[in-house]
Amino acid sequence: MDAMSIDKGIRILNIHYIKMKKKFLWIGCLSAAMATTLALQAKDPVVMTVNGEDVPLSEFEYLYFKNRQQQSTLQPLDEYAEIFKIYKLKVADAKAMGIDTTAAFRNEFEQYRTELAQPFLTDSAYIKQFAREQYDRIGTEVEASHIMRMKTPNPAANRKSIELLDSLRGVILNGGDFAELAKTYSQDKGSAKRGGLIGVVSPTRFFPYAFEMTAYKLAPGEISEVVETPVGYHLMKGGERKPNPGRMSASHIMKMIPMNAPEEKQLQAKHEIDSLYNIVKADTTRFEEIAVRFSDDKASARKGGVLPVFSYGDMVPEFAHAAYALSDGEISEPIRTDYGWHIIKRFRKMPLETYEELEPKFISAITNPGDLRAKMINDRQRNALAAEFNLKPSKSGMLEEIDSYISTNGIDSLFYDKVFTTDNLGKGLYDANGATLVEVKDIEPLFSKLQVNDVEFAKDEFEARTNSVVLKKLLKLKEIALEKTEPEYRNLLHEFRDGSLLYEAGRQKVWDKAALDTAGLRKYFEAHRGEYT
Repeated sequence: MDAMSIDKGIRILNIHYIKMKKKFLWIGCLSAAMATTLALQAKDPVVMTVNGEDVPLSEFEYLYFKNRQQQSTLQPLDEYAEIFKIYKLKVADAKAMGIDTTAAFRNEFEQYRTELAQPFLTDSAYIKQFAREQYDRIGTEVEASHIMRMKTPNPAANRKSIELLDSLRGVILNGGDFAELAKTYSQDKGSAKRGGLIGVVSPTRFFPYAFEMTAYKLAPGEISEVVETPVGYHLMKGGERKPNPGRMSASHIMKMIPMNAPEEKQLQAKHEIDSLYNIVKADTTRFEEIAVRFSDDKASARKGGVLPVFSYGDMVPEFAHAAYALSDGEISEPIRTDYGWHIIKRFRKMPLETYEELEPKFISAITNPGDLRAKMINDRQRNALAAEFNLKPSKSGMLEEIDSYISTNGIDSLFYDKVFTTDNLGKGLYDANGATLVEVKDIEPLFSKLQVNDVEFAKDEFEARTNSVVLKKLLKLKEIALEKTEPEYRNLLHEFRDGSLLYEAGRQKVWDKAALDTAGLRKYFEAHRGEYT
C-alpha cells in the first residue's frame, strides 16, 4: 500500500470530524445505544496498542465500517489497519504538541461531550408516555368551572388561599351555590362573572397538567379538592363532556366594545356592526374588503379577516358555538362576546391533528420547567441515578442539622448566619459512591435573600432547590460513566477528540505555517516566476 493510499484513508477519517464540526452527530444515538446493550455484557477486547494506548474492538469496527461508507470499493482489512495505525500515531503526535491541554481545546471538547450525552441521559420513553397520554384525551373536550386564588411569593398568603378554598368546598358540598361563590371569591375575573365557567378544557389548549387531569377526572357537577398549579390554587367543578368537533378555519369582522362600556357607545357599536352585516349579507364577495376597511381586529383585518385555525375551546363559548353551527361558506348574524361584536364567515372544518403533528408541541409543554410533568421527570431521573450511584446524606451531619432548623424556624435571616458560615461551606450534604457529591457551598447561590417563615413551605422550597443541585451533579457522574458503558457514545466522543487534535495539528504545522512563511513563498515565486507570466 503506497503513501498516497494511506494519506487518502487518513483524509477520509478526518472528513468524519469536519462533518461533526458543522453538525453534531447524535441523531440516532439512542437507537444505536439500544442496539449495543447486549454487547455491553461481553468484554470489549483490545485489537491493537498504538503509542501505549489500547484501541478496543468497538472503536476499530465503528471507524472501519464508517470508512467503508466513503469508499466506492471495499478496502481490505489489513490495508485499513495500517491506515488506522498511522492515524492514531498522528493523534499521538498532536497530543505530544500539547494541543489537548489548551483551554480552547478543553472547552470545545467538554461542550461536545455534554451535548453528545444528552440523548443518553434523557428518559425519552417516559416523556413520550406523557405525550401519548395527553393525545389520548384529544377526542373528548370537557367543560370546567373553577374558583381561583392567585399564588403569591408570600407563603402565609398562599396558606390562607388554600384554607379559604377548603372552606368554600365545605359550603358547596352542603348546598352552597358554586357560581355565586365564584363571583364573590374567584380572582380569575374573566371566569368569575360567568360563575366560574372557564369553557372547554382540551389537550391542545395546554392548561397546567394538574388542572387538565382534574378536569378530565371530575364527573359533571363533582367538586374537586384544592388543585395547585404554577399560577394558583383552584377549586374545580366538573362539567359537560362532548366529542371534539375538530378544527375550524374562519374569518370575522369585529367591532370592539367591552361589556362595561357606556350605553351610548354600546348602541353605536351595535349600529355599526348591523350596518356592516347588511352590506356583506347583500354581497358576500365584499366580506374581505369590509374586514380590511372596518374590522377592529387589526391582526386579522390585514388578511381580510382570516383567523388562525382554531379548535372549539380556543374561542370564547359564544364565538365557538356560532362558528361551529354555520355551514361552509355561510356568514353569521352579529354575535356578542365579552370583547365586542363579530360577524363570522366559516370556511371549513378540518380533522384533528395526528399524534405525529402534535408530539413536538406536547413534548415542548411537558419539558417546560414550569410544568408539573417536568418535575416528575426530574424526580424519576434523580431517584434512578441516586440508586445507581448509592446517594446518601454525608456523615458531616449538615443535612440533618439544616432539616432540623427549618422544621422549627423555616428559612429566616438567622438561617444564613447559621448554615452558610466559612466553616460550613466545605462540609458535605450528600455522598455518591462514598465520595462527597454536594457541599454546602454548592447550594448557597440558590438561597440568596430567600425567606420563608411557613415551615412546610420552607421545607418544600429547600428540598426543591437542593434536589436541583443533586440532579445536576448526578447527571455529570452519569455523563462521565457513559464513556465506559456506552460504546456508541465513546466512539463518537473519541472520533471528535482525535479529529479535533488532527485538525489543530494540521493547522499549526501546515496551513498556518505555509500562509505565514512569506520568505518561503517569495523564494518559490522567484523560482517559478516564468510560470505566472
